[in-house]
Amino acid sequence: MNRMMNVNRFHFLCLVAAIFSTYSYAEFDDGLAAYKRQDYQTALQEWRPLANQGDASAQNYLGLMYRDGLGVTQNDGEALIWFRKSANQGNAYGQNKLGLMHHNGRGVIKNNVEALKWFRKAAAQGYAPAQFSIGYMYEGGRGVAQSDKQAFAWYRKAADQGDAAAQYCLGRMYAEGRVVMRNDAEAENWYRKAADQGHSGAQSSLKEMGESKALTNLRETAEQGDPAAQYALGQAYYWGKGVPRNIAETKKWYRKAAEQGNVQAQKKLGFIYGTVSPQDHFEEEKWWRKAAEQGDSEAQFYLGTMYRYENTGVVANYSEAMRWFRKAAEQGHPEAQLQIQQLQNRIK
Repeated sequence: MNRMMNVNRFHFLCLVAAIFSTYSYAEFDDGLAAYKRQDYQTALQEWRPLANQGDASAQNYLGLMYRDGLGVTQNDGEALIWFRKSANQGNAYGQNKLGLMHHNGRGVIKNNVEALKWFRKAAAQGYAPAQFSIGYMYEGGRGVAQSDKQAFAWYRKAADQGDAAAQYCLGRMYAEGRVVMRNDAEAENWYRKAADQGHSGAQSSLKEMGESKALTNLRETAEQGDPAAQYALGQAYYWGKGVPRNIAETKKWYRKAAEQGNVQAQKKLGFIYGTVSPQDHFEEEKWWRKAAEQGDSEAQFYLGTMYRYENTGVVANYSEAMRWFRKAAEQGHPEAQLQIQQLQNRIK
């Protein structure tokens, strides 16, 4: 009889526990729904009782709300208390957040050794952000001896689970040839995975890789003698796009293109020799003339300007100036007609 009563009592207690557990899950989910719609007061009302009853997930979220000042006055000390309660119950989210608090010195004196301890506890449960954090600690020698090998291993664990920050760092290590042989294809692969999740660093790295590839292809084409590529490479050096700005290299590639009759390169050489120190007005006039003789109205106008004014490196010659202004005006150059009128008035 007593045995039957004990069995019934056990079943009753199990039923009660199940009922209360169901209520707890429902309350937690209600709090989560409120949190996601930024109704922080409702989330707080749902989670605080659960947290006080020892619910580790609710404790973690309460820590988040205090850390970020969501629905409550921001308080790192209070956040630390709730993260610790959650972490001490084995909650990986709470363990990782507690590690971050120690790493950043929020609510507690900065302590990377303690931070790493909590990151390891969370990582042991397979939590990817904690695995990334361990990689970050190893890469920078924070709270542990610096080790690119360990950093790579932990980044890989997190990256394989889809952690964008880890995917970016793994791509960077492939790009820099750290631990592994440099592999641009692998670097691009991991950058792209991170970029697809909106990681701005990965997006920038992909853009730089694209520019680098384009520049390599452009240089190869330029070295094969293509004038358009030579001009474009000169532009890259002039503006510092993908390469350090270098006027000597700019002139070199513009000249190669200009000598093959590229009008744009001829004009750019004329401009550079006339404005960039050291100036060379002989070269300036030479290249503006070559472009002008090919019928370029801008070059015709600038050549006319050189002959129109004193101290431009050539002897002033109104007749020569008028000739080039007229050629430019015939093609609709807006300032050339004004120069013609001014010259005609001056000659009178």
